[in-house]
Amino acid sequence: MSITHDESRGPASSTRPGAAADLCRITVLSTHSQVDMAVPFGVPLAILVPGIVDTIRTHRSTN
Repeated sequence: MSITHDESRGPASSTRPGAAADLCRITVLSTHSQVDMAVPFGVPLAILVPGIVDTIRTHRSTN
């Protein structure tokens, strides 16, 4: 089996000069907070969780 890349489609969005990063929008709900954020699409959620928790804690302490 072989897999080839179709060059006729042009460069992928992540390789275009000036292209914005692919983001995934999420809403995190906790007992007293709702935080809406955009996180990188290609990053595993397990890596993002500590930062998300810190964001919720900061959001909670300012409200």
